[in-house]
Amino acid sequence: MKTVFEHKPDFTFREFAIEKTVTIPARKLEEMLRHPMRNHEVIVENTGVMGVDRDDVYHCLLVTGEGRPDGLLVESEGSGYARYASYVPEATALRYPTLSKLNRELAEAVDTIIAEGVSLTTEGNWIVSFEELAGMTGLCVEGRPFLQEILGDMLCSRPEVADLTIEDGQFDVVYHLDFCPNCRKETGQEELPDKISMEEMHGYGYTWEGMLPLGKERALGLAEAGLEVFLLMPDGTERVAESRDEITGHDGLFGVERQAWKGCQEKIKSGQINVPVGTSGMLPSM
Repeated sequence: MKTVFEHKPDFTFREFAIEKTVTIPARKLEEMLRHPMRNHEVIVENTGVMGVDRDDVYHCLLVTGEGRPDGLLVESEGSGYARYASYVPEATALRYPTLSKLNRELAEAVDTIIAEGVSLTTEGNWIVSFEELAGMTGLCVEGRPFLQEILGDMLCSRPEVADLTIEDGQFDVVYHLDFCPNCRKETGQEELPDKISMEEMHGYGYTWEGMLPLGKERALGLAEAGLEVFLLMPDGTERVAESRDEITGHDGLFGVERQAWKGCQEKIKSGQINVPVGTSGMLPSM
């Protein structure tokens, strides 16, 4: 990543208005950025549109480069060089203010979903409906799949988010438990069904926190006891094991859903079921 660092910077904010936008070849914009104090043809040709009025509003020229997202905001004060200038990483935000407004709304929606989810979830996931999101933030995504997809991509870029599903008019967000204070105490005391840790499962490539990892022998034992066992894939997907052969033939990790394991623990403690370490018999129909 790159940015501009100013020597003895002055971060005084000034009112400005864009009087004209000019797009020049990318190499010429690069030259302007490298040598702003030299005379440049595009500035010389547009000195008449620039100036500072009696209300201290800077009337500027916005210079962009072909194929580049950035640009340079210039007020030359009648000169041929960039006497006053501001680098703009996303020039389209200035050319199209509605995009800048939408970006702020989306960012605020992401922050709201993350803040509510990590603070309230006790299982690692949190569901927010489109209607609830509109009520919390004013952003309406109902019937706007493009906005739903953008918001989903922004959510998935956050370190707190492990997985996301958008369906049935809602965002179903799965969070990494390290970010969920109401999950830490529970998971710290939680008895996992096998010696394989959640961290090992995440490193394998499967990240949904609603699944607990198993090795092959434990998977066979739980399936023998009647639990639904899943074959976990390194791409983050899973499918139900339909037979013993599917379990013995799978070289990766296995899983059992957290809620199913909790119910199984209660039955084990009460003596209702016995879970063998492994089994050589046939699995029950699943």
